[in-house]
Amino acid sequence: MNENSWWQHKIPLVQSVAWIVVSVILCTSFGYASLQYFVHSKQNKKTSPTYFLKWIVQTGPEKEPLKSIYLCELLDLSVDKPINIYQYDLQNAEKKLLSSPIIKKASVKLIPPNTIYIDYTARTPLAWFYDYTNTFIDAEGYLFPVVPFFSPKTLPEIYLGVQDNIKSASLLERVQGKHIDLGFAILQYLDQSVFRDAFTVKRIDVSSAFAESYGKREIVLKIVEDLIDEGKEDKNVKLPIILRLSTKGYKQELVNYLQLRTKFREAPITTVHEKIIDFRIPQLAFIDDGKEVL
Repeated sequence: MNENSWWQHKIPLVQSVAWIVVSVILCTSFGYASLQYFVHSKQNKKTSPTYFLKWIVQTGPEKEPLKSIYLCELLDLSVDKPINIYQYDLQNAEKKLLSSPIIKKASVKLIPPNTIYIDYTARTPLAWFYDYTNTFIDAEGYLFPVVPFFSPKTLPEIYLGVQDNIKSASLLERVQGKHIDLGFAILQYLDQSVFRDAFTVKRIDVSSAFAESYGKREIVLKIVEDLIDEGKEDKNVKLPIILRLSTKGYKQELVNYLQLRTKFREAPITTVHEKIIDFRIPQLAFIDDGKEVL
């Protein structure tokens, strides 16, 4: 036979069948062994203490706004009840995190062998919500508790006044309506440097801003002026002032107050009284010295 035509040699039928049978057996055995190894390895991972969740890593725009122990409580993670990393439901974990009124956004990942990674955004307080105790409100209108999650902050208070103005039965729902919209609008207007440098805003009361009676309709703004009394050892004096403003004309009335305030700031300080200034009648300002503040 020509060596260049060796491929033309025919393999006996029995030998061909034997090779096929052996090949099938080898492939099947290898596949079965691989499958068994995979199943066994996966089962080992589900039961091995090596893959129990032990560590929590949290990241976000702020550095640890919430304690890790609080996140563990939300996720039902406990040393007493270890959870295997391969049996942990990530989708359910994210739902649990978002059930907290303090957490705005959250995503969860698992890092083998024993770490859970949480990336989340906590709500940022805009003001105290004066209708409730121990409650902040953010710029979107969501309420959330202060203590023990946040340290007390020097923020203005927003007061709606009556339950009918609070269109929310849950901390997970937004406070909505014309009262809170007005409160936010006033707070935003007062965030200009011309006002920030002039006085400190203590409370924005819009409870009567939409009263049916025009005579009762008002915005009550509580502010504090910092005065200097040269005749005292402690020269810094806090002067509380209540501004009564109209619902539609409050912007111009606040500008009018900036012009008026120079007069009583220049007057000699004898006793400090809470001043009430009513701007609701156009072109007029009624000033009541009120009672002495000790």
